[in-house]
Amino acid sequence: MQSNLGVAGMQVKLADLYLQARATEKYRAQIEGALKVFPADAYAKLVQAKGQIAGGDMGPARQTLESAIDIWLQADDDYIRLVEAKALLATL
Repeated sequence: MQSNLGVAGMQVKLADLYLQARATEKYRAQIEGALKVFPADAYAKLVQAKGQIAGGDMGPARQTLESAIDIWLQADDDYIRLVEAKALLATL
């Protein structure tokens, strides 16, 4: 049986895939479910920010990316998801 955190991790990955496929409602359901279980999941916040950017919500996307980056403060500078979050933030 999967733990709630394991399920949340799968929801984030599914949300990212749904976002890439432009399945907005399915993306939203998955990312909301993941963040409900684990609100401090930086990867979930990164995926949420991508959805916010896709929806034209630049202000909330900036805040979400800043939150994700804050969570990753102790991560290596070359951590791929941190690099991606910083790059996205730089475009806003």
